Amino acid sequence: MKYNKQAKNLIVKKVENSLTNKKSLLRKNFYEILSEQDQTNTKDLGWFDAPNNTKIVNEIEAFIIEKEIKKFSKIIFLGIGGATITAEILLNMLPKSNDKKYKIIDSIDIDELSAITKEIILEKTLFVVMSKSGSTIEVLSQFNFFWKHFPSGANYIAITEPESKLYEHATKNQFLKIFECPKNIGGRFASLSYLGIVPALLMDIDMDKVMHSTIKAKDAYSISFQDAPPSSLGKYIANAINEDFNNIIIIIPNNLLFFAKWIEQMIAESLGKNGIGITPVICCDINRAINLQTKSIIINYLEPIYETFDCPVLNIQLDNILDIGKQIYMWQVAIAYSGQLLGINAFDQPDVETVKIDPRTVTRIHSKQSDYTLNLEFIQDVINNGSCLHLLSFGKKSKKYQSLLNEQKRILESLLQMPVNIHYAPRYLHSVGQLHKGGNTGNHFIFIDNIKIDKVKIPNYHFSFSDIAAAQLRNDSEYLTKISKKVAITNIKDLKTTTEQCTQSF
Repeated sequence: MKYNKQAKNLIVKKVENSLTNKKSLLRKNFYEILSEQDQTNTKDLGWFDAPNNTKIVNEIEAFIIEKEIKKFSKIIFLGIGGATITAEILLNMLPKSNDKKYKIIDSIDIDELSAITKEIILEKTLFVVMSKSGSTIEVLSQFNFFWKHFPSGANYIAITEPESKLYEHATKNQFLKIFECPKNIGGRFASLSYLGIVPALLMDIDMDKVMHSTIKAKDAYSISFQDAPPSSLGKYIANAINEDFNNIIIIIPNNLLFFAKWIEQMIAESLGKNGIGITPVICCDINRAINLQTKSIIINYLEPIYETFDCPVLNIQLDNILDIGKQIYMWQVAIAYSGQLLGINAFDQPDVETVKIDPRTVTRIHSKQSDYTLNLEFIQDVINNGSCLHLLSFGKKSKKYQSLLNEQKRILESLLQMPVNIHYAPRYLHSVGQLHKGGNTGNHFIFIDNIKIDKVKIPNYHFSFSDIAAAQLRNDSEYLTKISKKVAITNIKDLKTTTEQCTQSF
């Protein structure tokens, strides 16, 4: 891990001054720190020893051989947010020739789901249904939809906690296999357990090598934690938050985009609470990062850079997919350590839970969008008081639509001279949503309603996929307004009109 002068200063010189009440933690081994966790947090610490549980690799490999999983020519992963993010990391790093064999569905778009059903030959398709809690409405809805079309337990695997709703479905319908998630490992910390290892082995990744390098790193951290990479990284982030930096810019190559999204969730959901936090901004373009560096720190995964930026820069390398386990573990330790230094529980997500959708409450009632008008006054307030603008999109996301939204983001970013983040529902509700509600950065949110109403009810439910999207938009916008965030609701056409007006007026 290499850093420029400003980053070194933030890590080494300021830590003793800015976190004086945590000096004891700064001198301790991470094992000691973990052992002193509040008892309320101990149920979430299973991730720490997860790399040592190599027997699950053998268990999954034996299952793949015994059930002749290689016979399936298509594997479809169903899930939302943290459940499927490791699979997406791995798939994005694999050669593009794998695109047709593996499909990850994190959508509740009826058209996209219906299109997939037309491509499937059941005898050749394996569904992997992934939800740690087993109660996530989007995942259960995905499962119910595909099960109606393909009701064959021999073509399904579940990865979930025992006794969950998904576990009940899997047992009742005689799934090929149920992998039981440990209850002492939270979803975003579960990449080195079943939620990550099952997809990896299904993608033919050499997990023996991945886990071996991870164990070596873990052992090294235990011997000399304060000199190890996660110690520097944890201090770097904790001090940036303590010193009131607004954003952490993650510069990343395209093939690591989903790894950056995983980092984004780790930072946002673990540290964005108790009125503190820092906003992750993912950049695949150094020039964009240069333009956004004010009040930011940087994590750089491209070629090492030192003098290009005036802000703190930490350079990290990830060259090989077999090093992904080591990288994931480094970040898990670093984020847990940051939480300790900041005095917050890095393992919960209290504000996410406040807006989770109960199936019994889903209705066709939309938000009263007239109460959330997007206008020039809203944009002026962003300019005067903002540090990051969030565009939150609900509904369909065709390539054409995403292109239009990206263009509006580019215009707004140039106009505002601050980061503009695009997040798509429902994924963001399970990743960065905690920061939006519990953190102190990014107080301006524009909801983009691209929901196309469909009347086809999800099997076993009284509502459609578009009803879920409308309920999520309503709940999230109303909750953010309730806690005094600045909220507007619009559509892509009116957003374009507003950006044009802003360009002429500011």
